[in-house]
Amino acid sequence: MAGTQKINIEEIAPTSDVNSRTIDVKVGLDGLEKSMQKDGFWSHKPILIRPTDKEGYKYEIVEGQRRLFAAKNIGLSEIPAVIEVLDDMEAMRRSFTENEESKSLAMEDKMRFAIRLWDKFANWNEAAEYAGYDVTKLRRWGKFRGYPQEIQDIAGQGKVDEEHIIKCNEADFPSDKEFIERVNFMIGKSGNERNQIISIIKENHGIKIDDIKEKFEAEPTPLTLKLEFTGNYAEGIRKASKDKGNIKEKDVVTLWVGDALKREEYM
Repeated sequence: MAGTQKINIEEIAPTSDVNSRTIDVKVGLDGLEKSMQKDGFWSHKPILIRPTDKEGYKYEIVEGQRRLFAAKNIGLSEIPAVIEVLDDMEAMRRSFTENEESKSLAMEDKMRFAIRLWDKFANWNEAAEYAGYDVTKLRRWGKFRGYPQEIQDIAGQGKVDEEHIIKCNEADFPSDKEFIERVNFMIGKSGNERNQIISIIKENHGIKIDDIKEKFEAEPTPLTLKLEFTGNYAEGIRKASKDKGNIKEKDVVTLWVGDALKREEYM
């Protein structure tokens, strides 16, 4: 990597097709601006730029777009930057990695990155190896291209996790209207509750949202328990496991909890 240089801010194009973050880029810059006004531009974290033939500019931004906007807003004339010669795909990968690590990307941006990789490689495994991301994630992001915008927004805002959204669609491939209503119903629900909704859909293909709500409210929510035993309790479970013919310790606990519930000895 080349060393850091002071670059005239007016020579840097602040936007580019390789910038992975396109949503709310200029929102919430106050903290960055105050920090720069107090201490100057972050000397420990220069922006990354690459040469460009874009009219009026010598360089374009790759990493640090929000830092660049903040610097412009407070009137800085020069900022530290690292200059590298990068092709479009590599520049986008670098931009995406920085933003994904800071968890600042909307679903639309993740989807765009995944599709660019697919267009280049036409193979998710090769795309994942190049990008350095789990292939399951890339496939998941790619699937969102065909989903309604409202669904993409819900996922991008973290209101419902991507996995449950995909399962909700692939359980019986509902209409867009029904899909949106189902995912909206999942907002605010726990992981177990979302699994319960998915189970209802799988068992009743084509079910409408009002019937899903009715069944969800009528059925008890599955409960997941994590039990940890130490000391005499742990030793007792190990002994019981051997006494019952070396059955698994977790099966001993299951039997014990089941018997307690039958006797209505609730914990």
